Amino acid sequence: MSDWNLNQGRFKKVNEPLNQLEQLFKTFFEEQFANAKVELIQVREPFPFEDEDYFRVKFVYSSTGELDPEHSLSFIRLIRPKLEEINEERFPVLSFIEYEDYLENSPEGVVV
Repeated sequence: MSDWNLNQGRFKKVNEPLNQLEQLFKTFFEEQFANAKVELIQVREPFPFEDEDYFRVKFVYSSTGELDPEHSLSFIRLIRPKLEEINEERFPVLSFIEYEDYLENSPEGVVV
């Protein structure tokens, strides 16, 4: 299992240095959703649930249309082999947030 230096729950701008796990998710997201671009990414510390380890990944994205639901449903299945290549055995729990929604719901002064 990998030991990632995760960002303690902070959203990172994608022009900031990303660790290997964050970069993998950003690149894969943009490959799967050609009409979307990751604006912010958050990879949270692992948490156990029913004897399994999970970690959370939140994408804040902008797009020229809706995300393809077919790609959303297959995202985890398709990224798992890539995670195994970098020795990440924990299961990702994903959230997709439109950039406009993120801005509307951000606490005042936290807009990045």
